[in-house]
Amino acid sequence: MRRAKALRGLAIASIAAFAASWANAAPSPVSIEAVSVTPASPGPGVLCKLGVRIKNAGSHTATDFRFKVKVDGEDVAVYHNQTYAVNVAPATLEGVELYNFWSPAAHKASFPVEVAIVEGRWADVKQEAGASTTTPVGPIEGLPVSATQTVRMSAK
Repeated sequence: MRRAKALRGLAIASIAAFAASWANAAPSPVSIEAVSVTPASPGPGVLCKLGVRIKNAGSHTATDFRFKVKVDGEDVAVYHNQTYAVNVAPATLEGVELYNFWSPAAHKASFPVEVAIVEGRWADVKQEAGASTTTPVGPIEGLPVSATQTVRMSAK
């Protein structure tokens, strides 16, 4: 009985410590400002374009993004092994075109599209004689970050 109470106390203390460290974590300087889906109101089974607008509030260029995407609650597997080598300069917004996807086959009023940046790197970028050199300097802290767009479906 005593051992069970001790283990329960240890578990509660561990959970509290984890929650406190998570709550004190600094927000990421990289965020998703918008998720865009085109067409805005697709019918069932329509091929849609997906894009995100990334904001970099850091002091280095952000690059080498890995995304996680869910369409209507379903994980899109193509993102599991993809890295987007897009440079987002400090204090800027940059649009990134992601893979197209099919809207749900059955009509519904709306469906969510969730995009998360799960990994990225800081980099120094140098321009010399018309050439660009990107040198990674470390991981972007505070990830993952995500944004969701609710897409309304048309009846057609």
